[in-house]
Amino acid sequence: AQANPDGGWPSGQDARGSFGYLGGEYRFLFGAEAAFRWAAPPNAPNLSSLAVEADARMPAGTEGNVALVFGLNNAGNDFHIYEITRDGRYALYRWFGNQWQTLLSPQPSPALRIGEQPNHLLLVRESGLTRLFANGQEVSLVTDIAAPAGRSGIYASTNTGGLEARFDNYRLYDLP
Repeated sequence: AQANPDGGWPSGQDARGSFGYLGGEYRFLFGAEAAFRWAAPPNAPNLSSLAVEADARMPAGTEGNVALVFGLNNAGNDFHIYEITRDGRYALYRWFGNQWQTLLSPQPSPALRIGEQPNHLLLVRESGLTRLFANGQEVSLVTDIAAPAGRSGIYASTNTGGLEARFDNYRLYDLP
């Protein structure tokens, strides 16, 4: 399911900023406060074995992070993210019980492009293994994440506000 303006992804504005399509890309634009936001296609299936991918970039602005979401429950209060930073690091986190749990601490990878350059992210979960890819290269294999079946999507966060995050070419695959 490739994301496009007709794909039913949410759009709107609230106290944290705006979200929706602009110039063919899905965009999060944050206000001045620290915040995070995720989005998922409204009819995204709950999958445990999956591959999810997207192109992600952060145009000029304040510091922030972009990520792929997986294991998202229906209430939206329990999910995992494969996150990258503007300075070329990646990590895995879980949001649960209104707090972040670090599953894989931020680590640098030469496969990640830094600054405003786009990164193609791919996460593959199959048979209890989680493989993380950046720009066609495997950056990590994680064996001990007990993520439940859930929906998938995209995510961005900022500690200082003002971040713009853009996503394109989102795809989700069910792995039998």
